[in-house]
Amino acid sequence: MLAGIDVELPETHAYGEHLVGHVRAGRVDEALVDGSVRRVLRQKIELGLLDGDPAALPHAGTAGEPVNLDLNLDPNLDPNLDVDSPRNRRLAATVAERSIVLLGNPAGVLPLDPATTSRVAVIGPCADDPRTLLGCYAFPNHVLDRYPEHGMGLPIPSVRERLAQEFPHADLRHAVGADVMGDDRSGIGRAAELAGGCDLALLFVGDRAGLFGGGTSGEGCDAADLRLPGLQPDLVEAVLATGTPTVLVVVSGRPYALGPYKDRVAAAIQAFLPGVEGGAALAGVLSGRVNPSGRAARPDPRLAGHQPLHLPPAAPGQEGRGHHGARPDAGVRVRGTGCRTRPSSTSRWPPTSRSAPWTARSRCR
Repeated sequence: MLAGIDVELPETHAYGEHLVGHVRAGRVDEALVDGSVRRVLRQKIELGLLDGDPAALPHAGTAGEPVNLDLNLDPNLDPNLDVDSPRNRRLAATVAERSIVLLGNPAGVLPLDPATTSRVAVIGPCADDPRTLLGCYAFPNHVLDRYPEHGMGLPIPSVRERLAQEFPHADLRHAVGADVMGDDRSGIGRAAELAGGCDLALLFVGDRAGLFGGGTSGEGCDAADLRLPGLQPDLVEAVLATGTPTVLVVVSGRPYALGPYKDRVAAAIQAFLPGVEGGAALAGVLSGRVNPSGRAARPDPRLAGHQPLHLPPAAPGQEGRGHHGARPDAGVRVRGTGCRTRPSSTSRWPPTSRSAPWTARSRCR
């Protein structure tokens, strides 16, 4: 407070009961607190936050009481204002679609045929959890995780729900396998068994954003290295070991080291927390309805301990080399970030038989 910090948030570990106790014990001058409060109130007055009748504001609840999250605290706010309007949804869909990066399609498995009747395993912690589509400051992750009785606050279809709509005739089979966080591996075997009995596996791994250790990505959720969080690396290995062609979809807030998998997956997609319409966007990319136009702003790390590098314009004869002299085989993949599927009459998955070659084409820039 002496340093000029008038507001502590999001919690009051210092300025709550501790500060009250220090004031009552005479260790902190009450005038110092008054000055801080005065500055905060002055700003609120200047911003018009104290206009209107304060007595008309509903009680927000005390500790342990349910909080009414449907309050209209601004008497001038239009009660008919729709913040989840069709226009906003269209904008969210456009942003999500344009942000998705096709990292590679070496087996030509993409796009999938929307009319397929094949057995498709939908696996991973990000497949059926809509919170994994959102950033840590999105309201459902930032606030509503502390009030689960209020749900998500608005409709956010998961990837699995959108896949069911995108591929209405497919035999979609679901297993979580492993959570984003934690050490429960009891579902990995079941997920591998499911993948082994299917024609294709769609494996959704990555992050669940949160605050200060409440997630794997977001404010206060640093990572020691670039391995996929939790037991997800074991889940990926178990699914790949089945031999079933696998599309790896990473839904995350940071780039993860995919080097151990890049030569073994049929295709790889990166979606950086694509938002409320992220499920539909990912389903559209898989079907070819959406052409993934996202471009990675940095190379993809191959090893867990390797940080993404900045790649300055290459000097003649130095093309393909990373900054700081990193070896291409030990550092990053410098090409292939941002491919496009080119669907045609012969490019739909599945092929005529399990052993037939993939016929979809891809173009990388």
